[in-house]
Amino acid sequence: MTGTTNDRPRAFWSLLGCITALALAIRVARVALVTAKQVPGNDAYYYHAQAALLVKGHWFVQPLAYLKYGTFQPGADHPPGFVTLLAVLDRIGLGSTASQRYVMAVLGTVTVVVIALTLARLVSARAGLIGGLIAAVYPNLWFNDGEIMSETMSVLAFTVAVAACFRYRATHHWKWLAAMAFAVTIDASARPETVLLLGLMVLPAVIGATSGDRRRRLAHLGLAVVVPVVILAPWSIFNSVRFGEPVLLSTGAGQTLLQGNCGVAYYTDAIGMDVFACLPPADPHHGTTPRNLAADDARYRKKALDYMGKHAKRLPLVVLAREGRTWGVWQPGQQRSFDNYMGGRGSRGLIHIQQWTWWITAAVALPGMWLWRRRQLALYPLLSQVWTTVIATAFTFASTRYRSGAEVVVVFFAATTIDWLAGRLRHRITAAPRAQSPTTP
Repeated sequence: MTGTTNDRPRAFWSLLGCITALALAIRVARVALVTAKQVPGNDAYYYHAQAALLVKGHWFVQPLAYLKYGTFQPGADHPPGFVTLLAVLDRIGLGSTASQRYVMAVLGTVTVVVIALTLARLVSARAGLIGGLIAAVYPNLWFNDGEIMSETMSVLAFTVAVAACFRYRATHHWKWLAAMAFAVTIDASARPETVLLLGLMVLPAVIGATSGDRRRRLAHLGLAVVVPVVILAPWSIFNSVRFGEPVLLSTGAGQTLLQGNCGVAYYTDAIGMDVFACLPPADPHHGTTPRNLAADDARYRKKALDYMGKHAKRLPLVVLAREGRTWGVWQPGQQRSFDNYMGGRGSRGLIHIQQWTWWITAAVALPGMWLWRRRQLALYPLLSQVWTTVIATAFTFASTRYRSGAEVVVVFFAATTIDWLAGRLRHRITAAPRAQSPTTP
């Protein structure tokens, strides 16, 4: 550890201020020049429209059903966290799509600051500034911050969880455990697959911090369970009552499974991809009768799992294709086309830049993992997000969006690598004059 951030010299804070301004400028410029007047589609439309209806007193209704039929049908296609955030913004007068995109730009900038401060605490002040600079300009981070998408909220929550996890490991204090569990729960309320972080990050942290003290371990495990239960139980109960079916986080799991587990996704050149054609029609009504989306979800889930079972021999190859696409090492050109036409991730030029910067940053990050371990820093708080992406991709389909949290991970490790290289270079430069100085007789 390198001391508290309060010990940093004034130059550190000045440079961090410049990096923060740069990060905000990039994100605000993208909104102003590119996305401010764009009409949100797909998930972005759902989030924005459901939040607007929520503010009007219609609690989490299906916005597509309201748009097409004018009915207030229960809707839980996504967890409540991001919609709730947008509803709060709407309530305070930031209800337009442009204003909400500017807020996302600010939240993305906060992520940059948290990355910088965490690296400064764990590695060095220089690593903190390097990490902040990478995060500020890295297209795979700032792209999300110009959209009305849950990734911005999820990435910030994960970054805060990482910072809290290392604080907890250092102090073993329950307040940092509570902060970590809270951040992970907020993350799961934005991106449901990140609920896995409770087992992949929070649980190992508690086991490590309470070794040899059974009573303390039970108390901390209890706290780690209570936090997500208190936050998410009302949502789960609310949905289970109104749908008449058990709902944990959303009614979207079955649909997501089915999109990646059908003939097109297994036996064509679209192997491993997100295939919308696998789904039944997306109309939230059957004729004029509202559909029970939770019952649909259970039916989709069963259909997907049955298909996986019947085609188990093909599944390993499909999983490899999913992982290869998500991590950018298999059929990158085809994945670029999907991101451009179906994924809504920007122009072809921007997607090329995102792909190349991912490859470069990930390559630079690899030595950083070894350096991180050499400093006796735990890898699991960061790698927990990588494993979350691997697991989610293995069961569903390839998606660049699934990688959003892992983009933070490579920034941490890449900054560590560059910091080490800068240290070695500085050592050689300062050592050279001493080696060339004449020996005193």
